Amino acid sequence: MCSTPEAKEDKCLPLWQEWKEEKQVIEVIFKKRGKAKARVQKGISLFIQLLHLVNDQAEVIEPLDLSQLKIKPINVQERLDFIIKRPSLYHSFIQLNELMTELEKQYIKQLAIKKASKQ
Repeated sequence: MCSTPEAKEDKCLPLWQEWKEEKQVIEVIFKKRGKAKARVQKGISLFIQLLHLVNDQAEVIEPLDLSQLKIKPINVQERLDFIIKRPSLYHSFIQLNELMTELEKQYIKQLAIKKASKQ
């Protein structure tokens, strides 16, 4: 569990970096009209891990019920369901990237608030 902002940062930053690298690979695959299903599925896994870490949950809850999480992108359940059902579509990749961007913004905002409240 990430009890401090620093501990959370240490666990989340490598996952954000992994996504950014994976995103570049997926973009190249789609430009070449290749199949990126496995890569998008890996991105989905990274998103779910990050979503739980940002919400101070050590483990992913199965079945995936995101309604109890405080920090999450708008309509995350519906959007994630779409991506999970259609991981080979370019639109799914775009949607996953948007979810990652929104989550990262919320994560940075949360860290800033927690750091400011400790000063």
